Amino acid sequence: TSVAAPNGETITYSYNGVFMTLATTTGAVSGGVQRGYDQYFQPSGSTLWVNGNFSDVLFTNDLDGLLKQVTAGAGYEYLTHDPVNGLLTATSLNVVSDALDYDGYGALQDYAASANSAPIFSDQFTTRDNLGTFLKKLRH
Repeated sequence: TSVAAPNGETITYSYNGVFMTLATTTGAVSGGVQRGYDQYFQPSGSTLWVNGNFSDVLFTNDLDGLLKQVTAGAGYEYLTHDPVNGLLTATSLNVVSDALDYDGYGALQDYAASANSAPIFSDQFTTRDNLGTFLKKLRH
C-alpha cells in the first residue's frame, strides 16, 4: 500500500497479515521504519533510518505484556506501571524522569517532571466535566 503526494514524495507500507512490518518514504527525506514482533504479537523492536543513518530501537515487556524498557542510541528509557491496574506511573531516561498519578477512575490527576532529581514542572488536573474531560489544569 502506498500514497503519493503531488510533489512526488511517497510513503509505502508493508504488512504481514494485520501487522505493519515496514514503512518507507521517498522524496526530500528518504527513510523508513521496520518493525519486528514477538511471539505474543507485541512490537519487539524497530530499525529506523533517515537519509542513510540507521538506529535500532528495542522494546522489552514485563510478564503482563506492559512496556517496561525502550533501548535506543540515546540510552534506556524505563517505564514503571502500577502492579494492580497497569497504569503508567513513572518513566526515566538518563537524568530526566516523570511521575504520574491517577484518580479512582483512571484519569490522570497529577504529572511531575524532573531532571537530576530537581523539579522542572508539575501539572494538576483539578476540574473535570461529567465525561472526565479536564476543564482546569494548574501548572507549578
